[in-house]
Amino acid sequence: MALQSLPLRFLLALASLLSAHGQEEFFNIQIVPQGTDQVNYKKNEEVMLSCPEGFQPPFTHLKCSSEVQSSGGKPVYRELWTGRNSRGAWVRIRSGVECTEVLQVDHETFEISSTSIKLKWTCRFPDACQGMRAMCRLAAPSSPLCEAEEVNAEQMLHGQEGIFTCSPLQPFTEYSVTIDLPPNTTLFSWLFTTQETVPDKPEQLWLDPDRGSLRWSAPPSCNGEIIGYQRKPSVSSFTQQKREAQITVVENVATVPLVLQYTC
Repeated sequence: MALQSLPLRFLLALASLLSAHGQEEFFNIQIVPQGTDQVNYKKNEEVMLSCPEGFQPPFTHLKCSSEVQSSGGKPVYRELWTGRNSRGAWVRIRSGVECTEVLQVDHETFEISSTSIKLKWTCRFPDACQGMRAMCRLAAPSSPLCEAEEVNAEQMLHGQEGIFTCSPLQPFTEYSVTIDLPPNTTLFSWLFTTQETVPDKPEQLWLDPDRGSLRWSAPPSCNGEIIGYQRKPSVSSFTQQKREAQITVVENVATVPLVLQYTC
């Protein structure tokens, strides 16, 4: 018996991990060994399937089979494709065969703070995730003004799902997180920027009483982008009672005039 009408070249559509470009790529499931694909297959003839690295088909082995159905009280033989599942049993394939990502990382579950990165991962094919490893690194060398220590977060991932945590980290700093399979298959790669935190206060202040101005040396933007300053001057009377002036917020400048408005 030859099976003619059923397609063997199943279309594989997969989302590219290069999400930064928002692109999609399309691949064909490969017949193993390559070049052995044919139009007709004999009954009980087996075919092996292969996917690109990081992806896996639901069945690695297909077989041209037949089954007996009843039509009008009479037996009818129908040809079909069956696939061998993880238990070794042959089951009927009722839909197209797609290559699926071995590892799934839900972007909506990212938890990013000023000092840590957390992500949830799920392995769809546990047998294919043996030896999976997650790593966290500085994405680029830190600047002299905002020196960040190299983080050496590395963890072997076991089981079917879990949470990978990278900490302690520097605020407002870019890190790369990758999940690999040996020997050199990258399943996940992403760039993260940690959240901002409270900036440092200016360390040097210069008061010019003649010009009525206050100057300062702006601190580096290590903990986040500085968009303004808050000044809260105070005045002491002859009785040494301190009165606080009105709080004002100024833009990101290094010199402001001193116009004090306070209430007794």
